[in-house]
Amino acid sequence: MNYQKDNISIPKPVSINSMTEAEFDAELEKGYHDIISGDVISAKCAFKAIREEYNL
Repeated sequence: MNYQKDNISIPKPVSINSMTEAEFDAELEKGYHDIISGDVISAKCAFKAIREEYNL
């Protein structure tokens, strides 16, 4: 189930090159759990928040 959040916190992007394999796996696992629990937003909403956050 997708839903939009009014106040979206966009974390600073992290380069995969700076992560260990375990850190990368943990990030993938967090994303998987977000999807399963329905804690997601639409791509349109996410990109809007990114443009606003970084003045793009």
